[in-house]
Amino acid sequence: MARSPPLAALIRMSKRPESVAYSLDGRTLFVSNCGSGLYGSDRGKVGFLTGAGVISKLRMSPSGRAEMVRMRFIADLNGPLGLGILPKATARYPQGTLLVNVGISLQVNESGESVTDAKALGTGVLFFDPDTGARLGGIDLGPGGDRWRWKPVCHGHRHPGCPKWRRLLAEPGRVICRDNGRR
Repeated sequence: MARSPPLAALIRMSKRPESVAYSLDGRTLFVSNCGSGLYGSDRGKVGFLTGAGVISKLRMSPSGRAEMVRMRFIADLNGPLGLGILPKATARYPQGTLLVNVGISLQVNESGESVTDAKALGTGVLFFDPDTGARLGGIDLGPGGDRWRWKPVCHGHRHPGCPKWRRLLAEPGRVICRDNGRR
């Protein structure tokens, strides 16, 4: 019978750990906590509480044990669901910069109501210093963003593969349902 590998660490995380990324040297582990939960009067609506997402920073020992450095290393994020580490420096960002994908459309406010303002979702990629957590910049990928000129072509009407809480967006030459990538 196969045995499970030994547990390196059990660390209590809050608000649903979602993604992980190791620093380039393998000594630091970043964990995104997306801030999801059940909301609404009947607690039956899944959502990501706006501003409740955090990135935690852990140190990895040579033996592979994890130790919490700072639970709220980067805070006040909107649904951080993906992490990455910049493998090579660019003109703007140093090698090892932490990349965070934010702004999922399942966001809810404190009352559990859906956030329906596409701009308020803050959809994009944020860049952070992996040592200090300071924000270095970002790419706005939402409607009216700096890098992409998306334009709403519907506002929650029923389209095949595009439920009412999603937004169908258009760019010259293509149409995309932003949340699930269907084209």
